Amino acid sequence: MVVSEKEILDSLQQIVGSENVIKISYPMGSLNQNRYKGSWNPIFCYTTMGNLSFFYKLITTATEKYKYASGDIGFLILSLNHGATFYFEPSFYRDPNDGEESQSVEKLFLEVSSRLIQEGAFFDRLYPMWAKKVYARASYYHSKVKGIKKVVDPKNIMNPGKLAFE
Repeated sequence: MVVSEKEILDSLQQIVGSENVIKISYPMGSLNQNRYKGSWNPIFCYTTMGNLSFFYKLITTATEKYKYASGDIGFLILSLNHGATFYFEPSFYRDPNDGEESQSVEKLFLEVSSRLIQEGAFFDRLYPMWAKKVYARASYYHSKVKGIKKVVDPKNIMNPGKLAFE
């Protein structure tokens, strides 16, 4: 199924309002993210167009629980596969010198990450905080990653007994 850019933008505008849809021009667009508040906690995952609205609501509802300003949430949404799949990267910006804000954002980040995994977002970067939750939901994927590790590291000398950062 091929989805046009207009269909994608129309869908995104239903989620966040037309005044908030920004097209990022690479290569410099995403390299300046830390300029806003000094630091951020991004979540890297993939989803379908049908889940974008649901995920947006999930995130904004969680931010209310933590009293996090909705204007401090960043969203990077890139269409892949002619609009069939999207790279979805919500980011929570924070001041690294504000310990209370940093702790609150970390809790928010972990809760939203867990909910996105639970609701079917695909995480291909299995950082420690995501690995067990993703592997628990995707046993076939877990077994394939183990198989690849055996091929690449047959003597188990690289990070023995672990997959990536597990």
